Amino acid sequence: VGSGNTKKIDKALDKIAAALEVHGVSVVGTEALSLADVAITVTLLLSKSVMTTDLPPSIQTYLEITQNSSAYKQTKSLLSTLLPPSTSYDPTNPSLIQAASAIFAGAIFTTFPMAQSLGIEIKAFKCKDIKHGDYQCNVAMPLFQKLKAAGALPSGVNTPQQVAQAIIDSVSVDNPVLCDLT
Repeated sequence: VGSGNTKKIDKALDKIAAALEVHGVSVVGTEALSLADVAITVTLLLSKSVMTTDLPPSIQTYLEITQNSSAYKQTKSLLSTLLPPSTSYDPTNPSLIQAASAIFAGAIFTTFPMAQSLGIEIKAFKCKDIKHGDYQCNVAMPLFQKLKAAGALPSGVNTPQQVAQAIIDSVSVDNPVLCDLT
């Protein structure tokens, strides 16, 4: 779902709907909801690629049942402990490198949500040669490689250069630190 690939998303949703027709409440065939059901629900609800109002009625009902279950509520309360630290700019910390890193991380996680689970270190650093600017973030190549290996490249993104451009395009123009990105 994080890939944004509509064909893959539609295929996955068809499989969920088919499993619900066979098994009823749970996609894995148990009487009670399973961890797989909670994971599917969380994924669908947090996805920016799927509008839950556009889902088939059987999947909408499935999401409602799962959201009202105690397993889902318990998982949701624990979810924040599993997320990486905030990538927002901290104005109380005067480090430009940390501020630039936070801005790049925010742009990367917005553009490529799966990047959070790929274990890539996102860190800005000073350029060695001033003709290249003040700061840089060399994450496009390793991010491209890991997204490609996971089969999670968004449609239209086929090269590390396109990953880099997507990151640049996602940096907010009103951020307080970075400008003139290339």
